[in-house]
Amino acid sequence: MAGRSVRVDARARRCMAWCVTVVLCASLAACGGEGDGDTGQGDSSITIALSTFGNEQLDPAMESRSQVLQLLLPMFDTILEIGTDGAVEPGLAESWKASEDGLSWTFKLRKGVQFHGGYGELTAEDVKFSLERWANPNGGNSESGTVAGAIDRVEVVDDYTFVIRTKGVRTDLPYLLAPHQSAVGIVFSKKYLTEAAGDDFEAQAKAMNEKPIGSGPFQFVSHTRGSSVTMKAVTKHWRRTPKVRQVEFLLVPEVSTQVSMLKSGDADIIEVSGDQADEVEAAGGGLEVRSIPDALGVGFHVPGIYRPGAKDRKTQDVRVRQAMSLAIDRKAILQTLLGGRGDLPTTPWNTTEATADIDVEHFKSKYAETMAYDPGEAKRLLAEAGYPDGVDGITLDAFNRPGAANLPQLAEIIAAQWAKVGIDAKIRTQDYGNYRAHWSPGGPVSDLLDDDYNAGWPVVYSSTPRFEAYGAAITYLNYEEGPIGLLRDAELDEKISTINATTDEEKRRALATEIFDTADDAWVMVPLFNADFTYGVDTETVGEWTTYPGWAFFGRILETVE
Repeated sequence: MAGRSVRVDARARRCMAWCVTVVLCASLAACGGEGDGDTGQGDSSITIALSTFGNEQLDPAMESRSQVLQLLLPMFDTILEIGTDGAVEPGLAESWKASEDGLSWTFKLRKGVQFHGGYGELTAEDVKFSLERWANPNGGNSESGTVAGAIDRVEVVDDYTFVIRTKGVRTDLPYLLAPHQSAVGIVFSKKYLTEAAGDDFEAQAKAMNEKPIGSGPFQFVSHTRGSSVTMKAVTKHWRRTPKVRQVEFLLVPEVSTQVSMLKSGDADIIEVSGDQADEVEAAGGGLEVRSIPDALGVGFHVPGIYRPGAKDRKTQDVRVRQAMSLAIDRKAILQTLLGGRGDLPTTPWNTTEATADIDVEHFKSKYAETMAYDPGEAKRLLAEAGYPDGVDGITLDAFNRPGAANLPQLAEIIAAQWAKVGIDAKIRTQDYGNYRAHWSPGGPVSDLLDDDYNAGWPVVYSSTPRFEAYGAAITYLNYEEGPIGLLRDAELDEKISTINATTDEEKRRALATEIFDTADDAWVMVPLFNADFTYGVDTETVGEWTTYPGWAFFGRILETVE
């Protein structure tokens, strides 16, 4: 009972702090704008502890996709949405239609959507401005190359109608404009950014970091760098008015600290997995673990093997990379690290069995053999590569990722398993924001050619799945347009670009199979398992919420919390 009284006291402190905020907002014009007034939510507030804030950019165009979807998306609307069945649904655009030649798409916007802060109604001009901003190579996101490669131009017909003309047939365009597949469907206020910063992209990013303006169900309140981000619900939102009035995100890198905060009442929702999830379940007293099945792909990648800096590294030999995979006991990791909350891979990295254009039976059959645990074969391959006594001098990179605070722990387990076959790897743990510049520069992948920081060094990585094969392929495999470029292969790039120009479903599926088979044979993009995305929740302060298949992040869950 003593523990529970501490939890009540902690919630009481948060309630007092929120009441002070309400009093201040009532007397300060600075708190004005859409969202003030009686929302019907009462004084409800929740605190969410996250393991990382990424680069801590509040401008979505300057942040990684996963961090946008976890932390920033609640403040924004997107052109289209993804529904509970994984299909594309109306968003800001109520309807959309492709031309007969497949080279243009016409969208009709819903009327009356308002930007926060009194910046007016969202129109087609804002959409055009936003898509052009997403394509700007100065952005720090991983989407600019994708947008620039897909969209030729955006034409405004009237306030509520716009046409996207594509560079060739792009069957994936609706997915590109829907969240979780990407972040580029987010629409910014042209009025706000041009008044604050003119046409200067960097000045616009600075303005967004000081006060991000969107049109989503939550609006920005405050940001303390390295500590917290706070947002509040708008008065009325076209999609759904949140039941929770205020949300505070806290940066808490240590999962053990998050668990302690959940128990004490200093946090209402935390990220958990494995032992920590078991600890939350065992604690009782209104605490529970909520899972989103198979919502997070976990694997290891070997980036930049084509870079000059990787030339003399032992991972240059494909047999060494294959041995690394064979030396990993995936089943044991699922049990020890995740408590069985996940499944072995049955489809390529960044995809699931629900991903369009994936031949599930082909990959399920193949992975049952190729992704098996076989330390004997791993040793044989190392010897065949000229390393009968094993390899040393390997760097294994690791960092926290949204929903995957245990990646550094996973790296330790993998390094220990590798050691059993003679692979000596030193773990380099860092913040993802530091690693990101060497992984996804936000511009042409060719910018990385002279960067040997991570060239040829394996990295444990996680990502939520894509809803169609092209998105996964271009994000990780395409050299010229993709932000990461695990391979530099002109023939592969041509196949990737051809997927969306192919309207025949069987031909698209065959192309996708060829593409991912090529990646599998190179052993640079290796799936380990599909993990359940799990949160620890205090049910006394957080009611039920709606989850979406493959949606692991709070971007659209938060507005459904009871």
